Amino acid sequence: MKLYYLNGLPPDEIAELETESGYRKRCVKLLAKVIGLTERAVRTWGKGLNFEKMPECHKKTLAYALAAVKSDDRQQQARLKTVA
Repeated sequence: MKLYYLNGLPPDEIAELETESGYRKRCVKLLAKVIGLTERAVRTWGKGLNFEKMPECHKKTLAYALAAVKSDDRQQQARLKTVA
């Protein structure tokens, strides 16, 4: 699972961020908040950053959330172009 703000960063910068102390904990908190689960439930999905045991229904929820964020970003960029 990659966090949205990592998009567009060079691989070496992403690797640096992912190895920072507390990065996984921040990922767990974010996933729990977005999906509406407890952090404990999210931690059962695996030990690394890939959350390989994440149930398919939650993967779909995250995909919808990401699509909504991207759509909102595109709308804001379009508004900025019309103002400029």
